Amino acid sequence: MGIDPAALLAGPRGRRVCLYVATPGPGDALTGPDPLLDAVFLAAYERESSAVMFVLYSADDSEDPGAGSGDPREVPRAPALDEIARMFAARPPATPDPEELLEALEVSVGAARYWQEPDGNDRLADEPELADALRAGGDAVARADGAQWWASPLAEDDQWLVLMDDRPHDEWSATDRPPRLEESPSEALARWRQEFDQEEEGRRREYRLGASPLHWGGSWWSMPPVTSTTTRGLTGKGAVGLHLVEDGLGWRYARLTRMAVRAGARVFEIDGPERWAELCRRFPLDASASRRGDWLRSTGRDGRWLVPDWLRVAEEYDGVHLTVLGYLSTAGRALPVADDWATVLAGWSPDETHWLTDDAVTETDESSDWWADDSQEWRRR
Repeated sequence: MGIDPAALLAGPRGRRVCLYVATPGPGDALTGPDPLLDAVFLAAYERESSAVMFVLYSADDSEDPGAGSGDPREVPRAPALDEIARMFAARPPATPDPEELLEALEVSVGAARYWQEPDGNDRLADEPELADALRAGGDAVARADGAQWWASPLAEDDQWLVLMDDRPHDEWSATDRPPRLEESPSEALARWRQEFDQEEEGRRREYRLGASPLHWGGSWWSMPPVTSTTTRGLTGKGAVGLHLVEDGLGWRYARLTRMAVRAGARVFEIDGPERWAELCRRFPLDASASRRGDWLRSTGRDGRWLVPDWLRVAEEYDGVHLTVLGYLSTAGRALPVADDWATVLAGWSPDETHWLTDDAVTETDESSDWWADDSQEWRRR
């Protein structure tokens, strides 16, 4: 077991990690502007499809551009990609420490967006001219001791449920203690399937009436409905689920509760794209209408789509675990399943296990409260 750099480079989320590790941080720069950091910023900005043009002001202009004394100029052009590649080659990345690895994951997970086009940094990381730079970043991750657990399966004895909220802990009631959810997993799955079928049929009607897929969005995710979802603990950092959250809402308060996994629980491991495709192949559910518009925008593919039928998955498995490496190599890709069918792993954060049966996990008495400061750094209360 270990980290395969090729797996990191296979998926957009993995490439984003490699780009982050390969790019020196501001603290690594000498005094004054850093040409490589500036080049990466400008190159990513030029590839940002939703970018809004802005202007810069020369150093001798007023600090208040609205005063009218400044001389605005357009954003400078980025250097050519081969020049940026030479700049990367002159500054090979050091082996990242655990803190830097977590930061790289946070950046990559936070940038995932399956309902629109990739952002400028994701597009930059996909440029063939920068393949050597990203490979150097992947090699640095692969030799880091702190990244080796990224390939490991479910940590059965170290699972935590994370409940987040905008309210201070003092305002939480006793019923907010997880995992006292409004529905059991079996109830949530039954409701999900009913709502899924309704949405799928509604989208089909819209397309029969001539709607363009680019003008419509829908349910862009492919993970199970929210039931009991756990991640492993992180020494001094609470749990993985406290830090790595796709499409997060900037919560400031959290409660972590240790969960006990039932002995003999049947867990399906997703450690790469082949296993995700296998799950869709074994338990196929047509999601072509509801996912078409969003996944066309995010992947560029227009065609037939599958997601797992989680009701059927629950008949054979108590839970499904996504390794960190599985996430980095799989999430966001249009993956072939069979014939002209494809799928996308979307909305599923690294190291998450979604529990599908009612007795798979139970709450223990061990819990802790956490809060996030203005920089979104989590601290134990």
